[in-house]
Amino acid sequence: MLAGVSDIAGIPAFGLTALSSLYETSPVGISTENFFVNMACAGLWRLTATDLLAACRDIERKHGRPASTVTRDRTLDIDIVLLGGEIIEEPGLVIPHPRMHERLFVLAPLMEICPWAVDPSSGRSIAEIYRNFAGEGWVRRISGRAWNRKTT
Repeated sequence: MLAGVSDIAGIPAFGLTALSSLYETSPVGISTENFFVNMACAGLWRLTATDLLAACRDIERKHGRPASTVTRDRTLDIDIVLLGGEIIEEPGLVIPHPRMHERLFVLAPLMEICPWAVDPSSGRSIAEIYRNFAGEGWVRRISGRAWNRKTT
């Protein structure tokens, strides 16, 4: 996973600004006995959302993810949760992520690096969404690796 973040940070059009801790999380919507490790990163992107999606898919493939692992275990899964204040609905690309409100494994790392960020679809901040979370699953922070460019 950290190798995936390193690859993202190495894209010339991306400027990494924040990185959350690592979180062990329960699977949600996937039939598996395994737990997952999740994290979030934030940055400045200078190209299109489609270009970002293509870069993320390339990185997933580089790290061994087959194309058809939607509801199974996978080596790396990169989701674009927010992209500034943009709302995008295209085949294969929906931003903000349509299920972020239902996934504690998304909200907990985002709370750490950008609780003030706003979901442009609902107008609510990550902090507000997190406070009102009523979904399933659990998260447990397993590292204290949080980094924010503003504080380092």
